[in-house]
Amino acid sequence: MGFILLLLILKYPNKFFPFSVLPMEDEMIEIKEQYREGPICPYCEQELRSIYLHRIRSILGKRFIYFCPHCRKVLGLSHRKGFWMG
Repeated sequence: MGFILLLLILKYPNKFFPFSVLPMEDEMIEIKEQYREGPICPYCEQELRSIYLHRIRSILGKRFIYFCPHCRKVLGLSHRKGFWMG
């Protein structure tokens, strides 16, 4: 049954995937560096000119909490670094 389904998908890909998996050349999004405007905090909606950092240490390694300097809500966490990684 799986082999027949695979053959059908290969023969009629638009029936199973009506969307384009990869963007066309003219549909690609351009990325630009922007220094005049800062990002906006998703909680208090103030412009972020800086982001505060709090280091968390444990026996197994360290992590960082990033938070808004205005409302102090958490914006993200870093991945764990083990004691062998610094």
